[in-house]
Order: sequence, then structure tokens, then C-alpha cells
Amino acid sequence: MASINRVTLLGNLGRDPEIRTLNNGKAAASLSIGTSVSKKQGDEWVSETQWHRVVAYDKQAAAVGSMSKGQMVFVDGRLNYRKYTNKEGVEQNVTEIVANEIHAISKAEAKQAVSESEEIPF
Repeated sequence: MASINRVTLLGNLGRDPEIRTLNNGKAAASLSIGTSVSKKQGDEWVSETQWHRVVAYDKQAAAVGSMSKGQMVFVDGRLNYRKYTNKEGVEQNVTEIVANEIHAISKAEAKQAVSESEEIPF
């Protein structure tokens, strides 16, 4: 049986992307992307933001160099879980999205993408 591990996000950068060079000479970027959901609580609508850790490598990492905090972005990638030991010797769990594609988009493009996604039956 086949399986699918795919994540699609449309949100705003919470900070400027951090780009670094790995030991193998390739670029790596870390991004923080916020997505919001509106929920009705009583008579009021309340917006709730969730933050997502996104990493990108090679060409995708280089592409985010011109992006900045607050910019709306589209991300398509896969969910990844990993562990590492921090400087204090404590094991840490990380959940992140490894990006296959990252694009800066306008509000008009975002509105079109959201309306198209609502037409997809699941």
C-alpha cells in the first residue's frame, strides 16, 4: 500500500529566513511560518495563529534569501520528525516541514489558491 507525506501551507513569515552553509557547501534555510484559523467563540470570531518550522535546502534555500518577515508564502513539502541532543546533553524532539517548493505570493494569488483548495473533495 502506498503512503503520502505531504504538507501545504499558505501563511506569513514570522521572521526573516535564516540561511546558512552546511559542511558539504550546500545552503540550508530555516523559516517560521504562521497560519491563522478563525473560530467562533460565543458571538465573537477569534483568530488563532499556529507557527510552523520549515527548512529548505539547496535551490529552495537560496530562493528565500530575498524574503522578509511578514511576507506571504506558499510552501509545499513533507512532514519530518527528528531528534538531537542539545548542548546541555538533553535529547530534543523536532517537528518540521522540509520544503520542496517555497514561493512568495501576493494576497490576490493567496485568495485564488484558497478558493481552489476548497473545491478539492476529500
